Amino acid sequence: MVYYRDRIYKAVDSVDQNTIELQSYTEVQGSETLQNFISLWTAYKSDLAQIVSLSLENNKGRAFEISISKGLTIRDSIIKTLSYLIKKSEENMQSDKEENERKYYLTFLFLFCLF
Repeated sequence: MVYYRDRIYKAVDSVDQNTIELQSYTEVQGSETLQNFISLWTAYKSDLAQIVSLSLENNKGRAFEISISKGLTIRDSIIKTLSYLIKKSEENMQSDKEENERKYYLTFLFLFCLF
C-alpha cells in the first residue's frame, strides 16, 4: 500500500509543478480558468490525502465513500476545467499560427515588391 501512496503523491507533485509552469504561459482569460483549476485541485488534494490515509488505516469503506461522492464530483469538475483550458489553448495556438502565416505572407509580398 505504501508503494501506491508514494506513486499517488509523486503524481500530485507532478501536477503541482506543471501547474506552476502553466501559470507563466496563460493569458488573462486562461488565468481565470487556471485559478479555478487550482482551487479545485487544492480541494481534491485534501480529499486524496484523506483517502490515502483512510486506506492505510484499513478503513477502505470510508475511503471508497469519499472517492465516489465528493471526490468524484471534484474530479469531474477538474477534468471539465482542464478540457476547457486545453481547448482554449489550442484555439489560441491556431489563431497565433494563422496570424504568423499572414505576417509572413505580407512580409514576403513586401520584399517581392521591393525587388
